[in-house]
Amino acid sequence: MPPEVSSVKLPTYQALLCLVRAHGGVIFQGGWNLNLVLLRRTPGDLDAWDDLLCAAYWDGSGVSQLTAWPCTADPGRPSIEHPRRRDGTAKLCAGQHRGGFTFGTHRGLYRCLVATRPLPVLRYHTAEDFAAGHGSVSQASGIQVHRAGQVETGEVGPWSEGCIVLQHAADLDALLGLCDAQVRSGRGNTFTLTVIPWAG
Repeated sequence: MPPEVSSVKLPTYQALLCLVRAHGGVIFQGGWNLNLVLLRRTPGDLDAWDDLLCAAYWDGSGVSQLTAWPCTADPGRPSIEHPRRRDGTAKLCAGQHRGGFTFGTHRGLYRCLVATRPLPVLRYHTAEDFAAGHGSVSQASGIQVHRAGQVETGEVGPWSEGCIVLQHAADLDALLGLCDAQVRSGRGNTFTLTVIPWAG
């Protein structure tokens, strides 16, 4: 587990699944049937890697496992302050996005998870709107789970415009390894992500 995560008080495997149920989500059981859960820190800071992407699952021996990686589920400050779209910069809405992701590539450069369909997002035009929660509801087909650049950075910067971005490249490799294990187990190649507000 990355050192940034080891210093955070994570919920247990059972507590995380209880959070998913409390937010109206479905739990997936059986070996390598992944429950991907995004704990979005609320209130969060722009340009901070202060969210957690978690994978809760049973391994091949039927033992429950919980892995977590530091990420951001919020756009970086440059993306909020200078939107590239007229309708603003996106942030994936809270809730359970059933079968919302599958394998793809980020700009054709490396493997990542991509949306299987347009997903609900909130769009913002300014940092002030973002801080106040004044976003407009929309749909976005370009939401991905990818990584930041190969060079480690302390700020999110331009890496997220609505995507879930893992801070470290090795963490994306670990996530995709679990996704591959789900496919090999016959559980399918689509993945459900549950986005939950989190006080940390």
